[in-house]
Amino acid sequence: MGIINTTFLLTGVFLILFGFVALLNPNLAKWINTPGIYTPTLKSIICIVVGIIILILDLTISFPI
Repeated sequence: MGIINTTFLLTGVFLILFGFVALLNPNLAKWINTPGIYTPTLKSIICIVVGIIILILDLTISFPI
């Protein structure tokens, strides 16, 4: 596993965990930058979905570095 894959893995896990914590504590959702979306729940769901997409990319694409 290369450096880029490890970075994608850690970023995906962090985004998913941060999204779940932001669902429980809406004050943390202000750190999620989503232009035009003001509801904390929707921001958290977007964060979780992006984390899942990054994890899928990490598992399907292998970078040589």
